[in-house]
Amino acid sequence: MIDAPPFAPGARVVIRDEEWLVRSTLPIHTGGAALRVVGISELVRNHEAVFLTQLEQIEELRPDETKLVADDSPQYRRTRLYLESLLRRTPPTDDKVYLGHQAAINYAPYQIEPASLALQALRPRILIADGVGLGKTIEAGVLLSELIKRGRGERILVVAVRSMLAQFQQELWARFAIPLVRLDSVGLQRVRAKIPSSKNPFYYYNRAIISVDTLKNDAQYRHYLEQCHWDVIVIDDDVDGCASMEEIQRTCSPSLHAADTSQSDMAFWLYSSGTTAVPKGVIHRHRDMIVAADQYAKQTIGLRETDVSFSVAKLFFAYGLGNGLYFPLRCGGTTVLLPDAALPETVFEIFDRHQPTVFYSVPTSYAGLLHTAEKTGRTSLGRVRMCVSAGETLPAC
Repeated sequence: MIDAPPFAPGARVVIRDEEWLVRSTLPIHTGGAALRVVGISELVRNHEAVFLTQLEQIEELRPDETKLVADDSPQYRRTRLYLESLLRRTPPTDDKVYLGHQAAINYAPYQIEPASLALQALRPRILIADGVGLGKTIEAGVLLSELIKRGRGERILVVAVRSMLAQFQQELWARFAIPLVRLDSVGLQRVRAKIPSSKNPFYYYNRAIISVDTLKNDAQYRHYLEQCHWDVIVIDDDVDGCASMEEIQRTCSPSLHAADTSQSDMAFWLYSSGTTAVPKGVIHRHRDMIVAADQYAKQTIGLRETDVSFSVAKLFFAYGLGNGLYFPLRCGGTTVLLPDAALPETVFEIFDRHQPTVFYSVPTSYAGLLHTAEKTGRTSLGRVRMCVSAGETLPAC
């Protein structure tokens, strides 16, 4: 017969001259119990450990045995300091952002809004679908920082495409001091070599980042993930199970041959977001690119052969496809393609390094650039002669 656990979760105990908070107790068939605890006193604060009641001398701190000691310090200084320290360590319960905005970032107000909205819910779930280059990684880092402060982000799993693993991992560590262990196929094999074969490798680290390509191996890893609990799961965009560009290129011929098409044949599909109607794939014909480039790029905005174009929107957006690809190519100009996130600091680096003359962006991105320029004192956009905006209303100054 197994005895009842001797210490309830939430009890405070003294073990090895240090104070601990009991998280859980697990009875052992051989007698006694295993206590999962987290440190409270200064030397072991936030350190997790497991102690066996049969091997350790455990003293429970009982509230009814508390001794009251008079505070004789001037103006009750020690008591006020103690209460202040308790308040600072108390997890907040409202939706206010306390920590995320203090990271190593020059944040814009819109980057704090997703965390505030998510914290209003009992179970925060949020889709961050800002435009390209507006700092979705920063917005995710702010939310993670707030959840960790509230004790709701102990175990974190980030799922991203392989090309974004290093950037996401570096951003969260350099800006928010949130360490993520990269668990690719090699990393998982290394973990499994250190633990018994029956153990779940995803429990080895509390905070990990993994590629969606690794998770495609359902037979090897799916059952481990289904049995694993995470406090927070972050899924980066483009995690849709599609083949990567590298995989497609490996199966393609190095020589290209022009297809026999007409101007009215289908060329490509662009999927609408469903803002005004049901989301759908919009069919574009071969002549559509020529018409758009001639009527808009050449005649409306006056794009020239000598122009260097740079678009914040990526090529998988309709806005970015024209601005960054067939507009400059139709006009015989040059285009600058940025594979990384178009953060304000990165955009200014592009201005200095590649000297674009036409800049395409969205109002929210322009707001981020102005905010950064005000903080850094920057007053020049280099050789940019024209800025184009779309995607949302551009407010008047």
